Amino acid sequence: PLEDQIEESVLSQIDLIIGCDCLVWKSLEDHTLSQVNRMFELAPQARFLVTYQRRSLNSVFTNLEYILNKVHDKYGWDFDCLAWRSVNCAKDGDAPEDADNDLFLIEMMPRRD
Repeated sequence: PLEDQIEESVLSQIDLIIGCDCLVWKSLEDHTLSQVNRMFELAPQARFLVTYQRRSLNSVFTNLEYILNKVHDKYGWDFDCLAWRSVNCAKDGDAPEDADNDLFLIEMMPRRD
């Protein structure tokens, strides 16, 4: 558990959580989101900045729309796309020449009522 690693008094002071490429694997998505949700419970002022890059292997990787729906519906978070750009991955291994994958910077935060 998170509290076994970091004291609640420290967690409650968190303003910014930064994640890079941490929501791509379907198998790790629930664990990551539940840990961020626990941080939000202890530090409702916090924001989660996360990057997400679209990938073509949908059977292995999760997709952005699924994640955004999940954080909104299951956790009740708000989110905003702060930036995005297209990244050419043609020189990355066996990717085809026209392999463009969008890269996003998303801000997520507990819903403010």
